[in-house]
Amino acid sequence: MTSHSTTTARCDPSPSGKVGPIDKDVEQSSSLNFAKFLNVVILALTALASWLFVSPHDDYAGSGLLCYVVNGFLITECTVVGSAFFFDTFGTTTFHKYKIRPEHVASQALIERSIWERIRKYRTEWITYTVTWTLSNMTFEDGDQSKYPGVAKSILQVAALCVFLDAYVYLVHYWMHTRQGHFCHKKHHSFRYVNCWFVDHETQLESFLIAVGKHGALAYFSPHPQTAFEYLFATKLWNVVAHCGYNLPIFQWVDRYLPFMGTPNRHEQHHYHGDANLSIFTTIFDYLGGSLVWTDDEATQWRREKFQSAKKLGSSDDIIQWKLDPASVVKPQ
Repeated sequence: MTSHSTTTARCDPSPSGKVGPIDKDVEQSSSLNFAKFLNVVILALTALASWLFVSPHDDYAGSGLLCYVVNGFLITECTVVGSAFFFDTFGTTTFHKYKIRPEHVASQALIERSIWERIRKYRTEWITYTVTWTLSNMTFEDGDQSKYPGVAKSILQVAALCVFLDAYVYLVHYWMHTRQGHFCHKKHHSFRYVNCWFVDHETQLESFLIAVGKHGALAYFSPHPQTAFEYLFATKLWNVVAHCGYNLPIFQWVDRYLPFMGTPNRHEQHHYHGDANLSIFTTIFDYLGGSLVWTDDEATQWRREKFQSAKKLGSSDDIIQWKLDPASVVKPQ
């Protein structure tokens, strides 16, 4: 696997040949600001309640479960909201010169819809963490099995879990980019211009399939709860950042010197072109599967080759055309 240098930003023409934003409704509305505010209030109140009432060592049954559920939820959701606000704040000022496609703006209407979807999911999110804890052997109780392994070993465990998850995501994602699985993934590709708020804009089935691998790894391997929290933070942070749409200097450095790691540049190409770069955390499995591309030209050529190959096999699959020309079917939201 070889590294490739990347430009600071890529500006691409729209399907009509004119450079300019395709997604409309770029002005933030009061309802969008209210949705963001409400999201922050919910997380702040949950964090306050956790600080006041939740401890893994309380003398009642289920204290460990409650601590894992609340803190797992907070770590995951605060990572999403914090990262989204970070890029909302600096994206139009300090980071604007690093925007991958500076002439295009994500749909504010879809951002608002995604935030409300996230808030509604909070009603059932606790089930995932409850099932994970129940099926695992994780514990907060004192004993040899509950001792934190140390920073270095914990980081290695998190890295191993991330690679395991990336392999799982690649296989599931590959299926979702076939004719049989496209129905499950079409919602997440209803946008071409990425934004942090879109990270979980997906069907319930897709959320479930990803959760099986992400949380199933914790249930099976049962690391120390703190290691599990580090893993939840790392995976969600990298997934959110992958949808940021900015090629910051640190990501350019990673592309150049750590080409086995995934970056926002890789995943932005996945959404813009509708295919390729299926992994999130690494480029290893895309490299092995032949779906790794580094430039827009490579992505276009890769899709055309797949289209020609499918055409020879007599496929009339709509998703093949979607891979060739995503603008022909992806409508602005």
